[in-house]
Amino acid sequence: MSLEIKPADREKWYIRIAMNWFIKKYSDGKNSKIIHEEIADCGNPIIRFMIKQRNKLTDKILERYQVEMIEKFSDFGLWIMYKDTAYRQVFIWFLKQILDNKKTLMPLVNKYYVDIDDMYVNLWSKSKKKTKEMQESGELPQGFLSEAEHYFVPSTQAKKQVAELEYERKKKGLS
Repeated sequence: MSLEIKPADREKWYIRIAMNWFIKKYSDGKNSKIIHEEIADCGNPIIRFMIKQRNKLTDKILERYQVEMIEKFSDFGLWIMYKDTAYRQVFIWFLKQILDNKKTLMPLVNKYYVDIDDMYVNLWSKSKKKTKEMQESGELPQGFLSEAEHYFVPSTQAKKQVAELEYERKKKGLS
């Protein structure tokens, strides 16, 4: 297996490496595949339900990398909740407190809810597909991004965020 690091994917590469290290360090040398298998067949019905829901929902995410990272993070977190009694009890207590406050929580969630088709990750995935189609048809040279995809490049997003922050600072008289 070889690693291909693209400039726009460097941050994702760091996260992947850190997560793999964290899993090995805190699970007696196990890897994410073993944890994934253990958690899928665990005896706790709450954890199994959460994993089944996660699997059903991640099918709607178009970027494979995003799905893999969601699986790794949730598998590892839920694996700890399953294996460690102290964490398991606190996790279930915490989960119950959240669920008991559904009426308060849902209006807050609804403010930030974005339909799957409008999520950043899926819009970016569709824009990459558009770039590929344009390159294959000769409409766009290889190595160039479509205007739609360029918008989603992390460095472009970072510049946009800095500009938005600066605008807010000026508006508040802070710069």
